[in-house]
Amino acid sequence: MTNIVEKTTEETSGTQELYVLKDVTRAYQMGNNKINALKPINLAIKKGDFVSLEGPSGSGKSTLLQLLGALDSPSSGSIQFMDKFLEQASSNMLTSIRAQQIGFIFQQFNLIPTLNAIENVLIAMVPIKDSNSAKHTKAKELLEKVGLAERMTHLPSKLSGGEQQRVAIARALANSPEVLIGDEPTGNLDSETSAQVMDLLQNLQNENSNVTIILATHNPEVSEFARTRIKLKSGQIA
Repeated sequence: MTNIVEKTTEETSGTQELYVLKDVTRAYQMGNNKINALKPINLAIKKGDFVSLEGPSGSGKSTLLQLLGALDSPSSGSIQFMDKFLEQASSNMLTSIRAQQIGFIFQQFNLIPTLNAIENVLIAMVPIKDSNSAKHTKAKELLEKVGLAERMTHLPSKLSGGEQQRVAIARALANSPEVLIGDEPTGNLDSETSAQVMDLLQNLQNENSNVTIILATHNPEVSEFARTRIKLKSGQIA
């Protein structure tokens, strides 16, 4: 039976599906105990959607996010991403997908402390075959887009939490990904800065409606930005 998710706006008919999950489960063995982190999930995510994965700690939202980000494989079931089945893909293929088609935004920012803002964006462009000058131009444009034109040469330690997350967003966009995936991307920010980061993500998607955004969060203020809200409880879609 197909799981039901809450839609905050009507789906656009004919929109291409970016993900299709069929009977996806994820279980872990902890000693003699088997932990069923995800029970059978059926789900489709449209290209260009803005999705929030909601639920308390232990609900399975981070596990589901890892599967969508090709960081983990399901115990059973299938995950189709565009024209590829992730559970069948080789390690090299999964690495390529993560590097070129998926952008990640983390709660801890994960910036390299010894590199300045523009260098942190450039490091994500290593797989791209463009010239160094073209990469530098794009990195500069991305930092300008997220409002850091005057902070490009600053180290992370000289940036506020909100500015560091803006660098992380620019880095996530470096390879023009199909999807942006964020795990509690505002978790370390105050409410005002969180709203600014969410406004930025919404504006970026308004500029490029083909980009899909999927965020795991327990913050209802963040969820309000989503068009599709998927609520998880005990490893299932509630």
